[in-house]
Amino acid sequence: MKKILYYFLPVASMLLPAACTTEEDFGGGTVPPGDGFTIEAVCQNMLPQQVVTRSAIAKDDKEKRINQLYLFFFDENGDYLESSNTKVFSPYMAPSANTTNVSIPTDVFKDPALAKKTTIYALANVTPEVVTDANGDGYPDNFPQYSKDGKKPKELLEAFVYDPANYTPNTRDDITTLPSTGMPMAGKSATVNLTEKGSLTMQLKALMARIDINISIDSDHSDESGQLPRLSIAEWGVYNMPTAVPLPEPADGQTSLTTDEPYRNVENIQSDAVVYNHGGAASLTFYMFENMIEPDEDPENYQYPAGVEDDVDKQRWKPRLVGENSKATYFKMRAYYTTYNGDPSLPANQDNTTIEAEYTFYLGGNPVNDFKVIRNRHYANNIVISGLTHVGNNPDHITFDARVNITEQNNPFYLSMLRERDHDAHFCITPLDVYLFEEDENPKMKVSIADPESHTWIRMERVPAENMENGTLSADMSTDTHLATGQKWTAGNGKRKYFTTDLVTNPLAQNTEYTISRSRDRIYFYLDENLSTKDRTATVNISYTDNNTQTPRTRTIEIVQHGLLPVQWYYEGRLQGTIYVEAYEEYISHYDPLNEFEGDYIYDGLEWGCNGEYIGGPLNNEWTEGNKHGAAATRRIITQAGQSEMNLNEKPRSAAEYCYNKNKRNANGAVQGMSNSSGWFLPGISQLESILTSYYNTYTEFQNNFYWSSAAAKDRTGIWPAYIYPESTSYARATKALPDGGYAESDWDDIYTNDNGTTGKAPRINRPLRIRAAYVPPSGVTIQ
Repeated sequence: MKKILYYFLPVASMLLPAACTTEEDFGGGTVPPGDGFTIEAVCQNMLPQQVVTRSAIAKDDKEKRINQLYLFFFDENGDYLESSNTKVFSPYMAPSANTTNVSIPTDVFKDPALAKKTTIYALANVTPEVVTDANGDGYPDNFPQYSKDGKKPKELLEAFVYDPANYTPNTRDDITTLPSTGMPMAGKSATVNLTEKGSLTMQLKALMARIDINISIDSDHSDESGQLPRLSIAEWGVYNMPTAVPLPEPADGQTSLTTDEPYRNVENIQSDAVVYNHGGAASLTFYMFENMIEPDEDPENYQYPAGVEDDVDKQRWKPRLVGENSKATYFKMRAYYTTYNGDPSLPANQDNTTIEAEYTFYLGGNPVNDFKVIRNRHYANNIVISGLTHVGNNPDHITFDARVNITEQNNPFYLSMLRERDHDAHFCITPLDVYLFEEDENPKMKVSIADPESHTWIRMERVPAENMENGTLSADMSTDTHLATGQKWTAGNGKRKYFTTDLVTNPLAQNTEYTISRSRDRIYFYLDENLSTKDRTATVNISYTDNNTQTPRTRTIEIVQHGLLPVQWYYEGRLQGTIYVEAYEEYISHYDPLNEFEGDYIYDGLEWGCNGEYIGGPLNNEWTEGNKHGAAATRRIITQAGQSEMNLNEKPRSAAEYCYNKNKRNANGAVQGMSNSSGWFLPGISQLESILTSYYNTYTEFQNNFYWSSAAAKDRTGIWPAYIYPESTSYARATKALPDGGYAESDWDDIYTNDNGTTGKAPRINRPLRIRAAYVPPSGVTIQ
């Protein structure tokens, strides 16, 4: 699955009314303008139905041009308005090419009373067969002078379905350009009084919609060239496009065509467009008749997986809202996606880090649940691809996307992995799911850590597919050391129970290479803590063969671990020392391809906890003070809350436990190596203030969110002048950085209101706030 986002921002009108005509005097009328009744036809604004992130869309003069105008005048009975002088007025008029206005004398009607309530229809740029006059009587055969098949001329026109010969499935104009006659248009004005001097501007609506598909890549990571990931579009097509359109808009808002072959597909439109990371967009444009289709599934009642609430997630399920026989229009492209582990100098079909995939996007008024393509609209779809993960077939998993299909016949394997370049300085566990698509061809994939002797900080462990399928452990694993979920294909199955102090140097020391022969084996990579301010990188080599692959297909994965971020800790203006902080907040992003949208894997923040309990005591407010070290306070909170043990699949119960769990443990689950001044901890209030203000410009989240400290808040009791400030058992101290370089205060009366506020004495429960873990090395250890 590619992570795909649509963006919508308001923009100006696409086409200005006056832009549809030129400034020249068109002439061609039977009387000078102003001496009779003047009619001018202009194209109506093409409405921006989906809009783009840039401020305006280039306007195409051809879309606005009226090449040939046709006018029909009907009386209130539905007949042509009879003329008393057909040399100067005819109820059917076809002015010369490029003429958009006509003038009519006010005294040329057999019955002036009928001329006071005239209905005027205008057509423009329709194909010639619509107005063919085979018998030469001056009226189109489709709308003859008198009744036909029991219908009057006006009824015939209102029932007419525009089904141009050049828009049938086998003979058509190129959809990427307008029809050869121009943009077909239609308009209507009712109860027009033609017996008095005046003027009328008829707004003609385009009978087609313009569709723009703008595809770009916005990945957080790239290669040294800065160009990868890269998307090479091979071909594209549009499916379920109507071949016809009724002249009037459907009264019930639904397209229902009874013409022969009412829908067509246009496939295999070749493309050489290549999109590079942060390198602009590839733009595809086509035109189609309106297609007013409702989804087969009621979007209001559709059962999205638990936790799927935002439109950015719901859009992945849009194809599921229509059935196999739906006539909703969709765009499909075949493309090659090259990851940032690839070689940008190689073409797409020679790079083993390239995946062939098909992308299907249903058109409509929004990317979530609307399928209507309406006439006279400009649909601009901005598709931003930020990454590539395996689509999978389980809609509960966060990697599911019904819009993306990896083309298995052209990809013998696929590797599904998240955040490989976003590991924090504390220990990390990252899974890799291996998909082998040629299981009947004796596939073999070797996964190995390059130069393992120099990269002793990273090791791996395989969980066989049969155990992933059943949620069990393999024979060489024990429930004392590993975690079984008991459910098929679930996140965390087979993971180590604890990250122990000697995990990568002892139990996993020899685990540097695996050979995989069955699809959906899983490998967990275990990264030891990086107690340095420098980032570090390990390379994982992949080599694949099968019966059809004589030369091994190879690729590499770069695994990057961030260094610690140093912070100068100040309290009351005096330097207290150097502490360190993590670079990411993993709890707000998925890192396991089998994560579900709801569960213990992702959350916006945590409570402080310990509601109603003293961290110190009723007469002891030391745990509220600004100079208290966060390591000591974190240990105190953990002891008071009874949260000393937590395995790697459990969700932390408090902000303090989240940070405490960054420390490595022994085989029994007890944290090792932490003291009152070292280890991983929830920072004290002055430590947190220093962190947020130091990196205010680096992390935008620091500018908009409150973060928990490990300090309890104060209350005020007593009466003046003998106030006392004991520990509050209901509040704790939080803060955020402020634009002026300061921070939100959290004293006894600085009650938190919301994230937009500037005070941070926050309730310990029912108020999840953000968290950043801090670190201090043991005494005598220097961070380089």
